Amino acid sequence: MGDEEETTARLLGFFPEDGSSGVMPATKPRPFLRGGVFLTAGGRSYALRAPRIVIGRSRYCRVVLDDRRVSHQHAAILVSPHDVMLEDLDSVNGTWLNGVRLTEAEALRDRDLIVVGAQELVVSALPSETYSLPEHPRAVSSERKAVDPAMQWNGSLLTLGRSAARRLAAGDVAGAEATLRDELMTLLVKAYGGQPIAESVCIAASKQALSLALELHAARWVNYVFELHLRVGLPRAPEVARLLAEAVSGIRDLDASLLAEYLELLEGTAPSGEERWLAIVLRSILR
Repeated sequence: MGDEEETTARLLGFFPEDGSSGVMPATKPRPFLRGGVFLTAGGRSYALRAPRIVIGRSRYCRVVLDDRRVSHQHAAILVSPHDVMLEDLDSVNGTWLNGVRLTEAEALRDRDLIVVGAQELVVSALPSETYSLPEHPRAVSSERKAVDPAMQWNGSLLTLGRSAARRLAAGDVAGAEATLRDELMTLLVKAYGGQPIAESVCIAASKQALSLALELHAARWVNYVFELHLRVGLPRAPEVARLLAEAVSGIRDLDASLLAEYLELLEGTAPSGEERWLAIVLRSILR
């Protein structure tokens, strides 16, 4: 690493002032990632298995970062059954992996730290069972799996939902989101892992995520519902369809690729009533 790059890395907080190097202490080697990645960035979490995941400022990226120092298409994560690679996409300010500026694609390990612009992204392994997922989520979404009672949600989601509702009623939107965030993301990871999710739980999680989306005007929770339904199947719940139509009509910067996938799935189920209206709204956004 050159002097200029080392100075930049130290300013970003990778190196302590005592001169020691590296953000990760030299303990036992951390395992390489393969087959998927769990990424945390800007207060959002993503469970990702697509072959190519683009990170950048453009609304069409899979991971969108609102930072002027981030290029429109800044970096990409490349996923295969054997490894997970990080590459820079000729960005203006570079992509940093554990304090070192990338000059070529590098394999990612569990708990690696990526910096693009001023944004810190942490990657970790998905549960091992996610590696047995079909390549395309719709392969499992058209017919819901039988639910093993031993794997049904333990009710904590519904309990937290009631607590979040009280916070929302009191005007504490941030507190409501904090109450639900971990439980909702854990549910999505379970869905990515191919674990059967009871339809009642899927409906409850969808309603809670859409309530957060509407209160916060936050695209992340609409995208969450898209991902959840693409992986466990569309719940036949008119209220969810109505809330989703309301959310996509009033919230900007939705993930266009997820929206298109969701519309294709919806239209393949012969929608009726509220679902038909949802399909019309989604089509109007994509035009």
